[in-house]
Amino acid sequence: MVIRWMDNSEVTIATNYDTIEPMVTVQRFSKEKKKKVGVPQPLAFNNNNYNRYMGGVDLHDNGVANYRIGIRGKKWWWPLWVQCLDSAVVNAWKLHCIVAASKKTKSGGGRYGSNVWIALLSMPGNFIAS
Repeated sequence: MVIRWMDNSEVTIATNYDTIEPMVTVQRFSKEKKKKVGVPQPLAFNNNNYNRYMGGVDLHDNGVANYRIGIRGKKWWWPLWVQCLDSAVVNAWKLHCIVAASKKTKSGGGRYGSNVWIALLSMPGNFIAS
């Protein structure tokens, strides 16, 4: 189901879980009345299922975007390969933090991803370094 709703701008979502009904009332500022007024909103926009069931996907994407290693290549498959490695590094960092928290030790610094990349690139027999 694809739902479109006018907030301050047009908002469109696609869902196979949520419904439109029942409509809920939310408070929005009206320029004409110069105060907040009640506006009907479909349930799919209001019940926070998106945030509740995201499961950390947005945090993973944020980690990949923030700590991406900028090594460029000329092959068509290179961006796919780098994305896979960046995802693996972010997942390894998350696991490292979980293990460190369970052992009550300090996790490393912000250079974890760089250290992993340097170790991978300096391995003997590495096709990039040779």
